[in-house]
Parts: sequence; structure tokens; C-alpha cells
Amino acid sequence: MESSSKAFTIACVNSDDELKLIALLMILCTVDSVDIEAGSDDEVQMGSSVLYEATPFVFDGSTIKSCSEEQSKLRLSAKAEPWAMHLLAMRKSAKRLIRKDERSVVLVYVKKIKHSMKKQEGSLSTSLTSAPEGVAHDENDAEGEIIAESLT
Repeated sequence: MESSSKAFTIACVNSDDELKLIALLMILCTVDSVDIEAGSDDEVQMGSSVLYEATPFVFDGSTIKSCSEEQSKLRLSAKAEPWAMHLLAMRKSAKRLIRKDERSVVLVYVKKIKHSMKKQEGSLSTSLTSAPEGVAHDENDAEGEIIAESLT
């Protein structure tokens, strides 16, 4: 009994074709997300506000089409849509394909990340209450270091 194997090559003319192919494979194979570019700097965390660009890819059963880019903003929380949870740990300038449902994938490009001030305020008040007597906090110090007051 002979086994037959077939090889084929896919030629992608541009990066949009590559993204369409990856998006189609994600839909057909039920892959949740694929990182395209890693990015750098800050990382998206729970509570972060994220400014991002989204390019949806929709599969109608025979062809996959990319729709126009949309710029949007969201605050990541436990109440966010399931696809948005895939934004966690993305870095600024990162690109990730995320499967939204059984027929669509969205390419997300993170443009800006702003972290929640509540977390930072909580850590600041903790350092103020734990400071020993005769020690004050410098409000201009971004890292929250404690400095000694002069006793004159």
C-alpha cells in the first residue's frame, strides 16, 4: 500500500495576505490568539486603559475579507468581553490576532497603555501610613521614596 503525500506552496503578495491566511487558519482550527509582533515598554494589566487599532477579518464561508481599521479605547476589567482578555500582557506597539467568534478574527495593534491610578494611590497611602515618626513623604518623588525631615 502506497501513501501519497501532496505538497503545496502559498505565495503571499503582501503582509495583508499573510494576515488573512493566519486569520483563516485561526477560524478553521479554533485558535484563540496569535502574536504577530511582540512590542516593547509597558504591559497591559487588569485595570489598564488601552488605546488600540483594530482590523477585523470576517470569514463568510468561502472568502475572508478585511474590514477598515478602527481606533478604539477600553479599560480592561473582569467585566470585559472574552476576546478583550487576550489583551492582557500585550506590550505597547504589539500586534496580536484574536479570534472573536466562529467567523471573525481581529488584528489588534496597541498604541498606548495607561495604568489605573487606583493601584498607584493604594501603594502610596500604604507607604505614608507605614512611615516612622519624623519621616515625611516627598510628593514630587514618582517612586514614592521616603525622605527624612530635618529636625530644626
